[in-house]
Amino acid sequence: MSYPGSIYGTMGDNQVQPEVRQWFEAVDRDNSGRISASELKAALANGQGGTFSDTACNLMIGMFDKEKTGTIDLNEFQALYTYINAWLGVFKGYDRDNSGSIQENELSAALTQMGYKFSPEFIQYLIKKSDFNDHSSITVDQFIVLCVQIQKFTEAFRARDTEQTGVITIAFEDFLNVALRSTCAFTESILQHHGHKTGLYTSPHLVSVRERIRINGQSISEELFSEEFWRLHTCLSSQKDHESDMPPYFRFLTILMFHVFLKASVDVAIIEVGIGGLYDCTNIIPSAVCVGITRLDFDHTALLGDSISAIAAQKAGIFKKSVPAFSVAQLTEVAEVLRTKASAISCPLTFVPGTSSVFKNPPVLGISSSVQQSNAALAIELARTWMSRGTIGYFDVKKVEQALKSCRWPGRTQILKTKSVDFYLDGAHTPESVKCCAEWFQKFREPTEQSVLIFNSTGNRDSKNLLEILRNIGFSMAIFVPNFAGFSINEQENRLLPVNEQTKKCKINYDLWVAQNNRGACAESVRAALEVIRAEFRGQRPQVLVTGSLHLVGAALAILDPELTMKSDYS
Repeated sequence: MSYPGSIYGTMGDNQVQPEVRQWFEAVDRDNSGRISASELKAALANGQGGTFSDTACNLMIGMFDKEKTGTIDLNEFQALYTYINAWLGVFKGYDRDNSGSIQENELSAALTQMGYKFSPEFIQYLIKKSDFNDHSSITVDQFIVLCVQIQKFTEAFRARDTEQTGVITIAFEDFLNVALRSTCAFTESILQHHGHKTGLYTSPHLVSVRERIRINGQSISEELFSEEFWRLHTCLSSQKDHESDMPPYFRFLTILMFHVFLKASVDVAIIEVGIGGLYDCTNIIPSAVCVGITRLDFDHTALLGDSISAIAAQKAGIFKKSVPAFSVAQLTEVAEVLRTKASAISCPLTFVPGTSSVFKNPPVLGISSSVQQSNAALAIELARTWMSRGTIGYFDVKKVEQALKSCRWPGRTQILKTKSVDFYLDGAHTPESVKCCAEWFQKFREPTEQSVLIFNSTGNRDSKNLLEILRNIGFSMAIFVPNFAGFSINEQENRLLPVNEQTKKCKINYDLWVAQNNRGACAESVRAALEVIRAEFRGQRPQVLVTGSLHLVGAALAILDPELTMKSDYS
């Protein structure tokens, strides 16, 4: 098997060209002898009268940045310069109309000239991956990004192809397995800001099931969901022996997620477990780049156990032999269980102390509450570990800062200001998360306005404990409602628990609330609760906290912001 030449073949041996030295020194403003991606962007032109994108410059730096410092020296710059000129020469040779882009057949010929003989199907895939606007062509910037990525993966493949056969065997390592939605969101944002194509799988959804499967930060389209759903359904149905052989809801969606991510050729998949870890269907992944565990609390006790130690043992089920695992600070008994489980299978476990290893001061977070700082620290370690595998590029602290600040997630510490009401939505449903939610609400609400609570808690969760935490806020009124927006009776079909069962739980929660002379009411739906607020607080600007259940928050957003735009026209 013959491969195109090594990317390091021209480094260090040749005398530096005068013009290369001149350009290098012009952008090396601090005279450190090294330049960063932003300085590289200023030094290089793309042959079309402009500069290369941040993504292209980051990848080019990563080609020669063996120490992962995010910089290259003069000799490395000359080697890179040689490559860029060669690639630009190839591109210009096929861009005969000087349009700044080349078509599928021209890309195929260009890559063949460079020593890569790819199939027509793979060339189509490269264009689809590169051209997000579906122009069926790629620009010079996209071409350079492709060249860098192909060259880097060639080197990585060559290193594993010890027998030079052109075939290697690898474990299923390109999936990143993490827990808790905000940590997933932070991780997704960090990796996106570094130019990687991300896939994110979370549950439950708020308004549409498509939210569970995201590519590059966006829910998959209705067309893609429908197409892949029926493709998978038909495939599985044709192989079943009995009607009961079809996988249940969550397992089906998990299989669907894998199909969508593989077809989209995401660079990294960030997968949130459904419940627990040990027996969760997402845990089918035999290996991973890294895994993470957020702060553990009492949740799903009927399935995971009625002690925090039992819950920790279930969560530790995502640990893999020799796969780095990270956790935020935990209760002593939880930490002991995690250490024991990790040690038993030779899983290296690290407890992340905070963001101090990256930032002098706590970073500004787009998802704001006290618990999110530790989640952000965990996300940083997960992303950094994934990017440290040798072919991914360097970890840019400035991009991390931007990623954390710009990260948003509907239904998590979300504020929606409408014409007459300020809504505060948070899907907190455990004692620890409700405490954080209460602190967040008290910090950001308008203190001079009346406060109203819309609450529901399902299953066997300890509502009494949750309500005691919220009672201290001093709400003018609390309204207890099922996780039902109130559009039509058919809406009930999409709920895990029938509305009549939830209504009974609402009455229990109402009794707990008014037992201490707090004002409360029950409503049949979120829409009905909003009508109560409109009538009771007309002419005022009530501060409404919606919490206790992610499904409740989803029902509220179905009315307030059904497209999850983070804005609302509700009046």
